[in-house]
Formats: sequence, structure tokens, C-alpha cells
Amino acid sequence: MLNSLVNFNQQKELLIEAAGIINALAQRRNDVSLNSRTTAFCIKIDSTTFNLAVVGEFKRGKSTLVNALIGDNILPMAVIPLTSIATIIRYGVDKIEVKFQNNQTVEITKDKLVDYVTESGNPNNHKLVSTVEIQHSAALLKDGVRLIDTPGVGSAFKHNTTTTYDYLPEIDAAIFLFSADQPASQLELAFLKDVNEYAPRTFLVQNKIDHLSHDELAESLSYLKKTIAEQIGSQPVLYPISAKAALNKRLNKTIEADGFDLLEHEILDFLVNGKAQTLIASSSARLNKEIASTRQLLQLEQYSRKQPLEALREAIVAFSAAADKIRQEQSDAEYIINGETANLVRTIESDLNKFVTEHKSALVAEIDTAFMSNRNLDKAALIQTLRQHLLQQTKSLFDQWRLVEEAVVAESFSKITARFTERANSIVAQISKATKEHLGVDATAHFELEPLTSDSRHRYVVDDPFTLAVESLPLLLPSILAKPIIRRRFLSAASSELSRNSGRLRADFQERITKTTKDFLNKFKAQVNISLEEIKITAERALVRESEGLKDGLSADEQLAADLLELERAELLLHQSARNLGISAAPSVE
Repeated sequence: MLNSLVNFNQQKELLIEAAGIINALAQRRNDVSLNSRTTAFCIKIDSTTFNLAVVGEFKRGKSTLVNALIGDNILPMAVIPLTSIATIIRYGVDKIEVKFQNNQTVEITKDKLVDYVTESGNPNNHKLVSTVEIQHSAALLKDGVRLIDTPGVGSAFKHNTTTTYDYLPEIDAAIFLFSADQPASQLELAFLKDVNEYAPRTFLVQNKIDHLSHDELAESLSYLKKTIAEQIGSQPVLYPISAKAALNKRLNKTIEADGFDLLEHEILDFLVNGKAQTLIASSSARLNKEIASTRQLLQLEQYSRKQPLEALREAIVAFSAAADKIRQEQSDAEYIINGETANLVRTIESDLNKFVTEHKSALVAEIDTAFMSNRNLDKAALIQTLRQHLLQQTKSLFDQWRLVEEAVVAESFSKITARFTERANSIVAQISKATKEHLGVDATAHFELEPLTSDSRHRYVVDDPFTLAVESLPLLLPSILAKPIIRRRFLSAASSELSRNSGRLRADFQERITKTTKDFLNKFKAQVNISLEEIKITAERALVRESEGLKDGLSADEQLAADLLELERAELLLHQSARNLGISAAPSVE
């Protein structure tokens, strides 16, 4: 069952070996930058993770299926909608950590898990839990797979649906659960469509087949296939299982049910032949770029060593002057992109102001309706209900706007970076031209640019308008006098909180745009400087003519030739890794 993951690990080791060759060469040549990049590459590929999320409507048996996949009864299971917090299970020594929204972490025991991830133990997530991470020694998790148990959508708890949707962009594959004893709802089918937009592969599972007779199951399976086919436009592959039976058999160490075995096999196969192929291909391409640029530097040094010393000194001085001009153009380009991103932030602010103006009256009317519907509650309950309703309505309004604005902002930011990329490519071309003109060898720089980050720390907030002592004095009045005051305060708060959350959203966008732009420019500036310095230092190395004395038994010229052969060996390892997984490796530039 794990053969495919073993094969993937073998190819991964080939990549790490190739990176190790480049790393050793970097250390031998005191190339700190290349050494740092290849070391980081090895760490990244060695710790590769695949996020496999279990999703679906509430009470479809998601937690039971996760337990069955890891062979341990660790996640709470019950007959009521239970999971309220996304739970991540990864490989490691048995350990459970609860992470809160304020970035604090606490370690708990298995029996305390119910107090943080369930509606009964943590209703409406009043403990402000961000995620729960479980380390477990299950074989399935050993090769970087992370299982994510998500809350069910469609229950009475709206925040559960929100939590699940928040995780969709993070998943590499999804297991979507339907129930054999219930027909697929329109909500389920709509959610399936949303999941398919994010997950490269979705496994469709019909759970609870043990609830039906053989004939009933056949009818249910046929109907579900037909319903899904109408939704996705093609015939689906369905895996009928009983997660409960699979878990029981695993705990009792007996043979698993055929349906569950097949599902598990298909999941593992995808992780290798789908996502893993992409990883190997992209990693090979990245290492090939390192090989290409390192080969160019070695060839530059070979060429420079053949030039007369005085001519080489003059060439290095001329290249340094050209490099200064390139750095100046880079600074000009940075000034332009900073101005354009500032304009983008102003556009977002304008969009938000327009949105607040258009929706303020409707929100006030909605809160007034809520007051009338709940006016018979006692004063404290009325305030709590109105505050919660105001928060939900504010969030709902902005979430709809944000969905559209995110796409608009991302597109605008991409256009800005695309224009900068044109300038960046011009700078790269100038580096190549200067190297060829003054040092006689082509040296093409390879740069990577960043998209707009989706890492948002934004949270919606609605204050209680009666928190201060002086503000709470009217609550001491009889209800007949206090409730009109409560009404006026919340109608006023509806307007002010909409504006305040608008400001928070603007700040969030500005923070993300500023951070991405800063990272974008800092990275490019560093890459340009590194490239220019590498070329200059390489040429200067050639000024040291080792006419006598050997290093490690090799002359400088012999060492350069040996280093080039080492690069060829690393390149062959990359091609071998790619061939073994049936993909093509990008050839390096000669």
C-alpha cells in the first residue's frame, strides 16, 4: 500500500543528493548565497506536506473516517453536530496542541480534546481557538500527509461553515462525504462545487452503507451517482464505505473492508502520482536553474583565467561601472512600483467608502428588525443577541464584498507586478549584456517574483455599546425605559461599526499589499545584488593565478573542470528522478 510513497521518497532523495552536490561545491567556493539556497531547498523538500481534508455536511461521519484512516479512536464522535474547530493531524510523537487566535498555544491530553473542538465543549468557539494540531504515529502520515478534520457545513452553527470554507485554499486533496441513508441536498452539491474549485483531486465517498440493505444501497448509490453527474457534468467515481466498520476492524486489527481499502489506496496513489509529480517537476526545474547559473559562473572563471591580467582588471572595472547603472535603474523601478501600490490602496479605500454608504441604511433597518423580534428578552439577553446579530450581519455583508474585491485587488496587483517584471527582465538582460560585453561570457540571471499574499490576520469586531460605566447607567432603568435606549444605541452602532470594520478591512489590505511589495522588492534587490556580486567575485577569483602549489591535489584549472563534472552528475540525478516518476526535467542552459 505504501510502495508508491516509498517510490516518491526515493526520487525525493535523488533531488536532495543533487542539491547536496551543489551545496558542497558552494562551500568549497565560499559561495554563501548558493550554500544558503541549497540548504533551504533540502529542508523544504524533505519536510513536504500534503493537506488531505475531510469535508462534507454535518453528521456525515467525517471524524469517524479520520479515525479509521489513522487507526485510532482519537477524535470525538457523537450523534449531534460535533466538530467546530479544524483539527490537523500530522506525523510525530503523540502530542496535542491547541492554538488560539492570540497566537498562544497550550498542550492538552486526549481526554480534553472534546473541550476545544466540539460544540458542546466550545460552543460558538467562545474560547477563540484557531486550530488544534495532533501528532500521531500513523503510517499514513509518515510521508508528509496531514489529515484535516473540518466542521460540517449546513448545520445550525454558521461559524462551522465559515471555518470549513476558510480551509479550502489550503487543501491538496479532499475526501467529500455523502451519507447512504440520506439523498444529496442542494447545499451539499453547491459545497461540492466549491471544494472542486480548490482541490486538485476530490474523492467522493458514500458513507454509512451499513445502514442500508443490499438493494437499498444499490438504489442509493445509483441515485447519488446520477445526482452528482448532473452537477459536475461527468460520471463520478464513488467509494461506498462504512467508516464506523472500518474503524472497528482497524482497532481490532482485522482485515479492512474492501471499499475502505480501495479508498485508502487511491488516496495514496494520488499523493504520489498527482501532487508528488508536480513537486518533483518544480523542484527539478529549480535545481536546474541553480546548476545553470553555477555552470555559467564556473565557465566565466575558466574564461577569465585565460585573459591577460591587465585586460581582466580593466574588464572588472568596466563591469563594476555597468553594475552601478543597473542598480540605479533598479531603484527607479522600485520607486514606480511603490507609487502604484499606494494608488491601489487608495482605490480599495474608495471602494469601501462607497460600499459603506450603499449598505448603511439596510444594516440599520436589519438591526431594527432584530430588535423588534427580540424585544421581549431581558435586557442582558437582548444586548447579547443584538450584538451577535450585528456582528453576523456585518461579517456577511463584508464577506460578499470581499470575495469580489479580493479578485479585483489580486488582478490589479498582478498587473502592477507584471509591469515591474518587464523592468526586471530588462535589468536581467542588462546583466547578461554587461557580462558578455566586459567579461566575454553569457551569464543569465534567474529570478523568482512573488504573488499577493493571502495571509490575512483580519477579524471582524463589534463592540458592546454599554461597556463603559457611564454608558451602562441606562440599563439600571426599568425595561420599558431601558429598551428604547438599547434600540437607539444599536441603531447608531450599526452605522459606526460598519465604518469601523471598513477601516479594519482597508488596514488588512494595506498591510498585505505593503508586506508583499516590500518582500517582492527586497527579494529582487537581493537577487540583483547577489547576481552582480557573484559575477564580479568570480572574475576576481581568476586574478589569482595558482602557477605553483596545489589545493586538494588539484590545480585551480583542474578544480574548475572537476566542479563542472560534479554539476553534470547533479544534473543526471535530476533527470533520473524525473524519469522514475514519468515526468520531464527541464534541461539546464548551457
